[in-house]
Amino acid sequence: MGILLTPVVPVFVRQAGASDERVQRDLAELPGLLDEVDSLLEGGVIGGEELGAADFQIASSVRVLIAMGDVSRLVAGRPAESFARRVVPDYPEVPAALPADWLPAIGDKRDYGGALLSRDRVQLAGIRERPALRGKQAPPA
Repeated sequence: MGILLTPVVPVFVRQAGASDERVQRDLAELPGLLDEVDSLLEGGVIGGEELGAADFQIASSVRVLIAMGDVSRLVAGRPAESFARRVVPDYPEVPAALPADWLPAIGDKRDYGGALLSRDRVQLAGIRERPALRGKQAPPA
């Protein structure tokens, strides 16, 4: 199947605005973004017993990272890893393809300029804390 998609790869690359520099920048920001996911889990915003849209959106994105042979080590051992595996238990493995020097060191906490997953942005997106998990009522919309 992969070989059948080969002719469309340049189209996807162009549409996504992908470049070596952009991929390297995104990889450098990844530890900070994963910190945000862990923080959302710790705060009970996501990861409750009853899963919502944010759980599925975030967990599926993290699960893709876990499946990537070269990126998975950045997620390993984090609360985000067990969360993603609970929500999306099975996902096909993706062979390593990135140059090793593009990957940040484990524990690297670079400034990522404010993740889209920050608590304020999650609340702005209309995702409320679960009252049952936090012991209070959800704020009015």
